[in-house]
Amino acid sequence: MDKIRPLLGTTSKFSEAYPEIDTAKITVNTDLFGSHERNKDYRLTHFNERHMSSKIDCPNPMCKRGGVDIDSFLRSMVVQGKTELSEKISCNGDEGSPQGRRRGRRCDNFFEIRAEITYKTSEE
Repeated sequence: MDKIRPLLGTTSKFSEAYPEIDTAKITVNTDLFGSHERNKDYRLTHFNERHMSSKIDCPNPMCKRGGVDIDSFLRSMVVQGKTELSEKISCNGDEGSPQGRRRGRRCDNFFEIRAEITYKTSEE
């Protein structure tokens, strides 16, 4: 499993990072076309308000510095007031050198994120 990265860069507690969200269900397909992970069971990652990561790394073994930012995805949903959202997002990494001295060609992996959130009511 990925290392736990702080949500919004400051806390690992979902309730502190997103005080306006009551429940969250997020499913990420980490390899949309099955190019890097053949087993479909390993491609899907599920999150909720009790188990959340800010980023998922790219499964492409050649990819450096890539992945998908769950934090930004959730934050944009909250800013827009959306309760459901599904998007296909290309990996932001590249296939260059591990130390970053040489940037390679852009990673060809795509992620699919599906999210459903409910907001806290004003009485809570």
